[in-house]
Amino acid sequence: MFTAAWKMDVPSRVTLAGAPEGHDARLLGEIAQRAAPVPVVAVALDDTRAALLGDLLAFFAPTIEIVSFPSWDCLPYDRVSPHAEIAAQRIAALTFLRAGRFKKPCVILTTVNALAQRTLPPEILDQVSLEVAVGEALSVEKLRGFLTRNGYSPTGTVREAGEFAVRGGIVDLFPPASTAPLRLDFFGDDLESIRVFDPVTQTTTDTVDHFHLGPVSEIVPTEAAIAHFRAQYRALFGAVTEADALYESVTEGRKFPGAEHWLGLFYPRLPSLLDYVPTAAVILDPQAEEAITARLQQVDDFYQARRSLYEAFKRTKKKDGSAPYKPAPIESLYLSRAELDEALQRRAVGVLSPFAAVE
Repeated sequence: MFTAAWKMDVPSRVTLAGAPEGHDARLLGEIAQRAAPVPVVAVALDDTRAALLGDLLAFFAPTIEIVSFPSWDCLPYDRVSPHAEIAAQRIAALTFLRAGRFKKPCVILTTVNALAQRTLPPEILDQVSLEVAVGEALSVEKLRGFLTRNGYSPTGTVREAGEFAVRGGIVDLFPPASTAPLRLDFFGDDLESIRVFDPVTQTTTDTVDHFHLGPVSEIVPTEAAIAHFRAQYRALFGAVTEADALYESVTEGRKFPGAEHWLGLFYPRLPSLLDYVPTAAVILDPQAEEAITARLQQVDDFYQARRSLYEAFKRTKKKDGSAPYKPAPIESLYLSRAELDEALQRRAVGVLSPFAAVE
């Protein structure tokens, strides 16, 4: 059970006994209320469990703010990128946490996989953000340039987060932090209105007077990021040929499927989610520690498989013009077990248990 003696502002570890499914969400709501204005990080075993916990928490504690930080929906060292909606949720969560405006009790709902993975540096979010408000001067071309530089995709009709469309003095766009796309109506270089619209019916559903615009991906293709990637990539894998589509795409500032798996090569350092909330208490699902061990082993297995294929390719010295998958080092994107343990030891940690406390 939750004990009022637990000090959530000092490093400690307690077992939150007697918290079966359902009651655990109610307990989490009580903990968030007590921890406010500092948020609480709830670590679920997986995305299914996180979704259920979020629904239960919304029922038992409707006044709690829930910030979802999901894991990528692709395997480690995959050839595909995380889905745009997943990327948008992650960016929106990081933007919210970076702002630090916790006006009410808050639970950051994440998963074991997301906890074990590094993410976008907060200073990058600061560099590539734009506040847009009705009545302010903002040219369509300036906005188009911002969107293009920060990974938004031009399209004819905006339907998903990270897309934008320009039609004369009207710009449709879907920011990661929004639940629906926005329609911006310009008169010259003045923004006259911002309307929220339904992407299916294209009808206006609401109006707003301002919004925040940030990157659409954890890869922000700035000149510095591209230069850092190029230097790190060559340092790791040697000379690059024209057949290396990843390197060529990044060099030209174009999207490449699965480029996120080389995220650590774009920046001098990558923080974890916990670095965004250094004083927040962490609530772990039952068996979360075992799940962390299993996840890190899975990452290592995928890396070793990719590395073996890469080494075999180099030995055969193929001349067919193909380029192998060159896996980035594990530590460039994932935390080690020692790093995770150290991060948890520096804060208050509560471990949920469905069983009664042992006297």
